[in-house]
Amino acid sequence: MSLGFTVLRFENRFVFQEPESVKSEIRKVINEKKESI
Repeated sequence: MSLGFTVLRFENRFVFQEPESVKSEIRKVINEKKESI
């Protein structure tokens, strides 16, 4: 539970700072982590 929350906060921090291409990479990594859990 807390791990998912931390990842979500991590993603949100990047969403406001990084370009679209980086956001796409972050989402891809997060999706892979969700599937492996």
